[in-house]
Amino acid sequence: MSSSPTAPVGASSARSDAQKLGLFSNNIWENVSAPDDGDELARTALERHRRTPVAGDRQAKLNATPSSAWHGFYQRNKAAFFQDRKWLKLEFPELFTFLEPEAGEAAIMEVGCGAGNTVFPLAAENRNQSLALYACDYASSAIEVVKSNSLYASPPCGAIQASMWDLSAEPSAASPLPVAEGTLDVLVMIFVFSALHPDQWRSAVQNAFRLLKPYGLLLFRDYGANDLAQLQMKDERYMSERFYIRGDDTRVYFFELDEVASIFAAPQPEHPDSPCFSAVKQDTIRRAHVNRKLERVMYRIFQQLVLRKVAPGRSSDSHATESLP
Repeated sequence: MSSSPTAPVGASSARSDAQKLGLFSNNIWENVSAPDDGDELARTALERHRRTPVAGDRQAKLNATPSSAWHGFYQRNKAAFFQDRKWLKLEFPELFTFLEPEAGEAAIMEVGCGAGNTVFPLAAENRNQSLALYACDYASSAIEVVKSNSLYASPPCGAIQASMWDLSAEPSAASPLPVAEGTLDVLVMIFVFSALHPDQWRSAVQNAFRLLKPYGLLLFRDYGANDLAQLQMKDERYMSERFYIRGDDTRVYFFELDEVASIFAAPQPEHPDSPCFSAVKQDTIRRAHVNRKLERVMYRIFQQLVLRKVAPGRSSDSHATESLP
């Protein structure tokens, strides 16, 4: 990936301006914001969305069984829709310390695993015989896709286990946690939280808290507010502020950066005066994707955080200076 061009950030997607800035010389530019008129274009799009919401009865139906939409998605697309995340080492180097031969016993879970686009790149590079990799999703067809991958049955090192689990479900006999409490070193949530209804956020955060060891890491990446995918939403896709339904009936929320940190500071299940997580690193990723054939520039926005589990009953300040692995 290339750094942003030397011309001012805010490059226009108009063909002539993009040519002047040299945007068509690479496929991806880092740290590039939308054009100077992007704020006005965003306001216009959002006003249109609010005028044409999803009907209330349809919203209720879609929110009642969200896993069915994702089940249908993976039945249709199998493993072909998403590519393995080759950028993991660059964006989340914390993961790869656990793959070293001398790392010792460790456990990493990809929740909302889909086709396993995080767990399989990790499995392919793993050299730690004592590493356990877990993949969970609430769509049964996603788990079938994961189990059909040749790496699942015969990883080069360590072990992989996949199972159905709803991140937002309250733990119970009918919906137990996928691993014992306090087991995981790292929990990966990449483009997962956006599929949840805002009413499910607290239970999802508390479940993540339960799974991780004290000071365990949660790696988060998801859609940012005013991302291209939000602004291009059609009429009757808007459910509430920054919360939409796609054409295939899967839900998606677009986050502000500070909002994510606040969500994960939800109270601990047994210690309501203590937060579940504290942000160690956080950043808004602004990227220009270029279709050179069509001479089109697409401006994407993602929120990315590394969060650390706060020890039970402790304050967020108690581990703020702890170094990352």
